Amino acid sequence: MPPILTRLKFFPDTLVPIMIGIGLFCLIFSISVINPRNIGWLDNSDLLQHYLGWANYRDAPWTWPLGANSQYGHLTSSSIVFTDSLPLLAILLKPFSSLLPEKFQYFGIWYLVCFILQAYFAWLISKLLSNQFWLRFCICILLGSAPAFIWRVGLVGALASHFVILAAFYLTFTPDKKARPLYWALLMALTSWIHFYLLTIVSILWICSLLNQAYKAERLSQLINFSIQCLTIILLTLLFMAAAGYFMALGVGSKHFGIWRMNLFAFIDPDSWSYVLPNLSDSSIRLQIYEIEGRRFEGFNYLGLGLLCLSLLAIPSWFKNLSPIWLNIKRYRFTVVACLLLLVFALSNQIGIGTWHYDFAITQPWFDLVSIWRGSARMAWPAYYLLIIFILWGVTHSYRPKLKFWILSLTVLVQLGDSSAGYLKRSHQMATGGSSLTHFESPLRDPFWPIAGAHYARVLKADPTLYYSPLAKFALEHGMETNSASFAREDETKKALESKFINEALRLGPLDPMTLYVISPNSLIALSAVFNPQNDLLALVDNLIVLAPGWKNCQTCVLPKNGDGSNLKEITIVEPTLNTGQLIFFKEKGEGINYLSYGWHSSESWGVWSNGSEAQLVFPKIPLGAKTLHL
Repeated sequence: MPPILTRLKFFPDTLVPIMIGIGLFCLIFSISVINPRNIGWLDNSDLLQHYLGWANYRDAPWTWPLGANSQYGHLTSSSIVFTDSLPLLAILLKPFSSLLPEKFQYFGIWYLVCFILQAYFAWLISKLLSNQFWLRFCICILLGSAPAFIWRVGLVGALASHFVILAAFYLTFTPDKKARPLYWALLMALTSWIHFYLLTIVSILWICSLLNQAYKAERLSQLINFSIQCLTIILLTLLFMAAAGYFMALGVGSKHFGIWRMNLFAFIDPDSWSYVLPNLSDSSIRLQIYEIEGRRFEGFNYLGLGLLCLSLLAIPSWFKNLSPIWLNIKRYRFTVVACLLLLVFALSNQIGIGTWHYDFAITQPWFDLVSIWRGSARMAWPAYYLLIIFILWGVTHSYRPKLKFWILSLTVLVQLGDSSAGYLKRSHQMATGGSSLTHFESPLRDPFWPIAGAHYARVLKADPTLYYSPLAKFALEHGMETNSASFAREDETKKALESKFINEALRLGPLDPMTLYVISPNSLIALSAVFNPQNDLLALVDNLIVLAPGWKNCQTCVLPKNGDGSNLKEITIVEPTLNTGQLIFFKEKGEGINYLSYGWHSSESWGVWSNGSEAQLVFPKIPLGAKTLHL
C-alpha cells in the first residue's frame, strides 16, 4: 500500500465518512439545491407536494398533533406526514418560521445530510468487515453511493434517507451491546418522523434483531428484559407517530398493490444507469402494463456495474467460507429470513421478469391490507443492502491484502464511472429544474388573480379533473386556505364530505362570500339556482371557470377590462331545452354534458363514469306531455 495511504489512517476517524459524504454529494449533484431560498428545482409533482405541505404548515397554528396541517386541504386536511414533508425537519423548524426567509426549503440540505449519514453508517459497517483503512474507505464509498439510494434523490425527499436502513443493520451486526436498546429506540422514533415505508423496514429489522437475541437467551430474566424493551420502544414509537399526525387520516388505504412492484431482474437491470450493460426491461411496456404515464419504474434497485463485477470475485470466497457463512446465517436467522420475505413481497402478485409479466389473484381482504404498502418495490431495500454487505464480506475475507486494495479501488472507479450515466442526468434535472430560483411558474397570469387573492380567504376547486398545483401555488402566494392539495394518502371519508359540502353549496346555496370557487363546465346548469348575475362574477379566466361571490359589489375588486392585460370573459348561463323523444348522449362533445352536475368523471368517447356514491343530473323544464325518462 502506498505510504500516503498508510498515513491516512491517523486522520480523525469521524471526519472520514463526513468528507466522503460531502464529496459524493458534490460529485454527483448540484450544490445549488442546498440554497434554502432556491425553490425552483422543486417544481415537479412529488417535490412540489412536499414543499407545499411544509410551506402551509410553517404558518399554521400549533395544535395537537404537532404535525397537523389545517391550512392545507380544507376539509381533507391532515398532517405533514401525508404530504411526505419530512416531519422531522418541519416540526423542528416550525418554531423558527418567523426567522426564516419567506421562501425557504430544507430538502436540498436534507439530501446532503442523507449523503453524510449514509457514508457515516457505511463507515461503521466497514469496521465490521475490515480493519484496514483503505479497504474501509472503499467500502464506505460503495455503500454510500449505492444506485438505489442515489435514485431517490430528487424524487421523494424523505425516501432518500436510506441511512436508517444501514443504521439498523449496524445495530443488528455490531458485537457492542452497550446502549443498543437506547439506540434502537432513538432510531425508531426518528424514522417515524421521516417516512412510513422506512419505519416499516426499520421496525422489522429491529424486531428481528430482538428475536435473534431472544432465541439465544438462556434465562427467563433475559426474555423478560427483551419484552420490556419491546413494549417500551413500541409505545415510544406510537407516541412519536401520534405527534406527527399519522392517525389524523384513518381511511387512507390504497387499491394499487402491485403497480409499483420490483422486477425480478431489478438488481442487474441498469435502466439507463450504465454505459455498458443493456436495459433488461422495456420502459414502454412497463408504462403500458402499469398505466403510469410519464413515470419511472419504482422498482429501480440496480447494484451497479462495479458491484456486479465484484460479486463474481466474491463467489470463490463464499464457497471457501461456507462454514462461517452458515454460522452467521444461524446467528442472524430472523434478519436473513425477514429480508428474503420482504424481497418476495416487493415482487407482489404481479410478477415481472424482464419484459415478461404474470398476474395472480389474491383475496380482497389481503389485497386491501397489503395495498397499504402499494410501493412494494421499496421493501426490497433491506435485501439490497444485505446483498451488498455479503459481497463486500466475501471479498474482504479472501485474497491477499495488496490485491484486495487494488480490487476495491478499481471497483469504486467502475461503480462511480458507469453509474454516472444515470446520476448525471438527475443532477442536470435538479440544477435546471425551474426557470426561477425563488418563484414557481404558474399558468394563472391574469390580473384577476392577485385581486381575488387579496379579497377572498379561500379558494375551492370543484372540478376534480383539474390538476392541483396551479391553485395550490396561488393559495400559498396569497395566504389562502384551499382544497386544491396533493397528498400521498387521503382519508376517503373526508374526501367524500368535502365533495358533498362544495357541491351542495353550488347547487343549493348559500355561497360563501369569502370563497372563490373554481368549477367544472358541467356544473354551470346547476348554478342557476344560486348564481346572482347582479352580485356575483362567473367568468372564464386563464382557461378556468371561476365563480366569485359578491365580486360586483366589492369596492376593492375592480373588474379587469379587456385590453388591460386581462383575458377574463364573463359567462352567461343558458339553460338547454329538451324535446319529447330527444336522445341525449353523454360522450365527449355530446349535448348531455350540459346536464351533468356533480359526481361525474370527464366524458369519454363512449360516455361518462360516475366517481362517487352520489351523482346528479340537472334537467331544465320537462316538455309538455313527456312522462318518462329512459337512462
